[in-house]
Amino acid sequence: MVGKYFNKRKALAYGIAMSGSGIGTFILAPVVQLLIEQFSWRGALLILGGFVLNLCVCGALMRPIALKEDRKTAPEFLEQDYVSEAQKRDLKRMSICSPLIKVWSHEYLCYCSWKEYDFLLMPGFMMLAVSVLFMAYGCSPLFVYLVPYALSVGVSHHQAAFLMSILGVIDIIGNITFGWLTDRR
Repeated sequence: MVGKYFNKRKALAYGIAMSGSGIGTFILAPVVQLLIEQFSWRGALLILGGFVLNLCVCGALMRPIALKEDRKTAPEFLEQDYVSEAQKRDLKRMSICSPLIKVWSHEYLCYCSWKEYDFLLMPGFMMLAVSVLFMAYGCSPLFVYLVPYALSVGVSHHQAAFLMSILGVIDIIGNITFGWLTDRR
């Protein structure tokens, strides 16, 4: 949805949107520790579950905006000067598909169901997917084992939770900084 709202400085907008996970890490680490101390781990999980359920309701209410470009038909879209050749090729390729019509926000889209997922076999996408897999594999142990390791070397529970908050601040700074740098090309 961020991409629908921003044409300029899109990477910075994504960085700011993604910094929400860092804000959550910053705030929730000490809050979860306090909840565990007050209500035990079962009560803390119940309270966190209610909080996440509210977030699911908020997420379900989000709708992308409808832009004027979205309402154009294929011939009108192809006549625009700002449309790249690759987009024109893709739109022409989609228009020769069997007429499987789908209504979504008052638009009619013609597409082939088997061509809908052909990006999965593109080498660039495969490389991105594998790199994200290894990145998630490499980043997850830090979040999983940081607090237990801190506790094992004698750090208090509150200070161990504060370490997670530090990771959240680093995440916020990194997302916004690299979003800004990406927009500067």
